[in-house]
Amino acid sequence: MEVARPILVMEQLGHAQAHVWLAFCENLPEAWLVGACTPLLDPEERRRWGRLRLSADRHQYLAAHALLRVALSRYADVAPQEWRLRPGAAGKPEIAGPAAAPPLRFSLSHTRGLAACIVALERDVGVDVEAMGSGAEVAEAAEQFLAPAERAACDALPPGARRERLYEYWTLKEAYVKGCGRGLSLPLRGIAFEIDASRRIRVALGAGIGDSGEDWQFLLSEPSPAHKLAAAVRRRRGEAVAIVERLLALKDLTAHLE
Repeated sequence: MEVARPILVMEQLGHAQAHVWLAFCENLPEAWLVGACTPLLDPEERRRWGRLRLSADRHQYLAAHALLRVALSRYADVAPQEWRLRPGAAGKPEIAGPAAAPPLRFSLSHTRGLAACIVALERDVGVDVEAMGSGAEVAEAAEQFLAPAERAACDALPPGARRERLYEYWTLKEAYVKGCGRGLSLPLRGIAFEIDASRRIRVALGAGIGDSGEDWQFLLSEPSPAHKLAAAVRRRRGEAVAIVERLLALKDLTAHLE
């Protein structure tokens, strides 16, 4: 089936920029999402979507992968369904074509009600979004992922602020390990984030990580009262990268496909 080429507003992406695209997807009707977004996916993505059992997982997967393809098409004269993706080093997805596409790199994340992707030119990037529940699951996992300095910082906070900080540490670590392309094989307790009173973010990386925290820039944000987002961008030492959040309304952008 031939899919119409969408009319998209083109974006300028500088080498010292990274764009984080957001799509709130909780209220998108399932039937609309399937009809409008599955034509944008490649056969492998559709197979993976079809293997998902839970309705919520299927919903999030469709919204996230449609968001990624529509976002990439903001930077090149390529229809969303024409992007070819493949697993790169350590399984991190990367662009395989078309050949004339710019050297974009990306990372994708989704959670209940929200999908996010980050796009940059020729630099490693990672993004993570989390829906904040009671915090019980994150608190239970804290023993496995908190560095000693992070645990001490959390213990010094009142309970409400402690829950927020746990989510911040978790999303930052997820964004970093996705950005460097090594995933959860890294020892998470060897990655120690510091968030100071001015919300500046620093990271100390243990000897087993094989990387320098000075080579990374981070963003923490709260796209909604129910969500936390973190982004990680590799930079040259001393470079400042502008990390900008943008909102995409999937229903508006894919309305012509209905």
